[in-house]
Formats: sequence, structure tokens, C-alpha cells
Amino acid sequence: MSLKKWTLSSQIIIDEAIKQWYKNNIIEKTENLFEIIFDNWKKVLFKNIDCWLNSSLALKLADDKKLTYKILEDWDFIAKSKYFNLEENKKININSLELKLPLVVKPIDESHWNWVTTKIYTQDSLDLWVKEAKKFSENIVIQEFQKWIETRILVVNWKVVWAINREAAFVIWDWKKTIEKLIEIENKNPLRWEGQYTKPMSKIFINLELKEFIKKQWYELKDILEKDKKLVLIWVPNLWAWWVTIDISDEISDDIKKLSLKATKKLWLVVAWIDIISNDFRKDFWKNNSAIILEINATPSIILHHFPTIWKSKNPAKKILKLAKKL
Repeated sequence: MSLKKWTLSSQIIIDEAIKQWYKNNIIEKTENLFEIIFDNWKKVLFKNIDCWLNSSLALKLADDKKLTYKILEDWDFIAKSKYFNLEENKKININSLELKLPLVVKPIDESHWNWVTTKIYTQDSLDLWVKEAKKFSENIVIQEFQKWIETRILVVNWKVVWAINREAAFVIWDWKKTIEKLIEIENKNPLRWEGQYTKPMSKIFINLELKEFIKKQWYELKDILEKDKKLVLIWVPNLWAWWVTIDISDEISDDIKKLSLKATKKLWLVVAWIDIISNDFRKDFWKNNSAIILEINATPSIILHHFPTIWKSKNPAKKILKLAKKL
């Protein structure tokens, strides 16, 4: 995704540099381009958190889901996948995919789980969401869906420095307010952003996928929930639908760490986050393969540690600057 506004991740890098008495120079703020000046002579360019730590090849591989999965597909930790070019495949038959239902549809060259649709059971649903995905990419991947616990791992210098769990967006009964009103109230949360990565969570957008998802639970936006009812608005806890993130850095198993490091080393990523789902992030799983890599991102946001009232501070900015100084 092209960042056209100054992001909090960029500001966090600069703030940490100032703490360490390093100078900085913002070259083009709208493009998140700046430099950090170490010891009054050594200048290192940054674009958001990128500063030559990851190679251009590693960035290209991580930005393309098909290439990522192809590199990692010799493991048992990638969901079974089928790849399609939508110009060449006008109609995809759900029965010929040889994939277990439900399914997931992902545009290949999008990131952060943008435009990903899950829990597809029927041909009509597949047709609908393939059509939606085509608006953003001619190339898609269709995978088997597994409902496990999602964990996001931050790796810096091939060490796990941070891990969080993410829960999909939800609303809870509040007297006589409709579902639509509850969403409107939550969108006023000062920790939610609208369109760019400036805060930990995105606003919840009322779109077709959300409407379809609550409809499957026999609700519409105008409805009022039953007393104490918690309504999940979407299955995927992606950036635009985050509700709760929990720091689990001290709880993840050694196998989660090993899998994360193995993936980043295979793509030669020095800084990355890895999204993994597993049936229990606290337990080792290597023997029974109860974990799947969902996505690897080479330009991870580091903004969550900026809100210590909600998350523990792991200060990845300090680690990134330490590496940058050695470049």
C-alpha cells in the first residue's frame, strides 16, 4: 500500500532517534521519506520504517502472496492454495478446486489482509467475492479456511521481539441502540484511524462483506441486539476491522517463534511481521502441524507499542535504529 500521509510509525522512529540524540531531516513528509543522522556524519534514509535492512528482492517477495506461498509451500505450514488470473479464468467452479470448504479469497498483490474474504461455502458466494477481489487485482489465490487463533509476530534482526493476538470487530448490546449506531459510536474511538496507518486500529467500514456476515447471523444493521449479546462483525481481524489486540509476547510457544524465524530467514527479511494461525499459540505444534502462515509483511507497522496503556512497550524502533546505525 502506498502511504500518502505521515504515519505514526515514521514519527516513532524519529522520536526514538531524538531520545538517542540523533539528528533527523524530513525530506518529503507526504511520502514518509526522512533521514536519521548518526554521530553527526552518517546519514541513513528511511521510508516509513524501511532503511535498506530488507533487500528490494525480499520486499517484492513479501508483497506478492503467490511468491511468498510458493517459496514456503514445501512446508506443511501453508494452507492448500490455488492460483488464478481472472482474465484467463472467467469462471471458477467451486467443485473443481479440490479444496475443503469453507474457502478464502485473497488478491495476490494486496497486503495487510486488504480485500480478503473468508468463510465461503457456495458457488454464489465464490462468484461474488471473486468479482470483488478483481476490482483490486487480476490475480487471486483461493485457499482452505481454518478458524484458529491468529497471532502476529514482529521479527527484528531475526529475533522475535513482539507478539499479539487480534480479535475481529464486534459490538455489544447497549440498551436500545441499533447495530449501526453501535458501530458509529465505536468509530469515535480516538484509537481508530480512517484510511491511513496513523493509529492502532481502523474505523469499521459498513460494506457488503460486513452486511453479508451479520446477515448470516440473522441480523441487519437496523436491529437491536438482545441483552448482553456480543455480535462479531467480520471473521477476519485485519487492519480495517481490529477491535482488540492483546500482547502475548511472553506466552507464545517456542514453535511459534521457530516458525516465524524460519519464514523470515527463508525470504531474507531482517524486519517483518508474520501472521500465523494456530489451535493454541501457547503450545508446541511442530509434530502435528496445527499452525498455518497467513501472510508475511516486510514493512510492519510498529505503532502498537506507542500505546502502553493497552499494550506492553517492546520498543522495536530502538532495535531498528541500532541496526540502521550499522549499515
